[in-house]
Amino acid sequence: MLVISLRLRLSACVRLQILDAAPGGVDRTAICWLGQRPYLFPGTIEDNITLGRTGHSKADLLRAAYDAGLGELLDRLPHGLGTPVGDGGWGFSGGEIQRLALARTLLTGTWLMLLDEPTAHLDALTESRILRVICRAVRGATTVIASHSPAVLAVCDRVMTLDRGQLLVEEAHLETDAVAAG
Repeated sequence: MLVISLRLRLSACVRLQILDAAPGGVDRTAICWLGQRPYLFPGTIEDNITLGRTGHSKADLLRAAYDAGLGELLDRLPHGLGTPVGDGGWGFSGGEIQRLALARTLLTGTWLMLLDEPTAHLDALTESRILRVICRAVRGATTVIASHSPAVLAVCDRVMTLDRGQLLVEEAHLETDAVAAG
């Protein structure tokens, strides 16, 4: 597992150039982005996790939702995954929206994951739980995380500090698996 976290100072833009190594090119649907402020669309919780993608089972969908920490929410909602979602996530907290977007990411199962502050809006206990999920989910995928959270940085294989596009510091974390398992 290679996890790289970028600590960005001031405003920054990270540009990734993906080389088309395979004869058919890169399947861009195999690249997943989890933004810091994910958007929820009018529809249901299930609609917002799947975003119209097919080919997954109901069990896969539920596993992604529960792994992302949505279990308690789904259990208390009378319609579970069928619960309506208002435009922009009306009626849901920032942390619930973030977890819903994480479930969307987990269901995708990609080889390249780009995560921007994946534990933003979460309390410390939920952040710890979600980090364990992320560490399991990124196995076999190249993952780039932009974060300021010390807890997130602690589970990364490598941490790079950038300032105005310049690499200031690069640190390797050798005990990532021990931290992630804890």
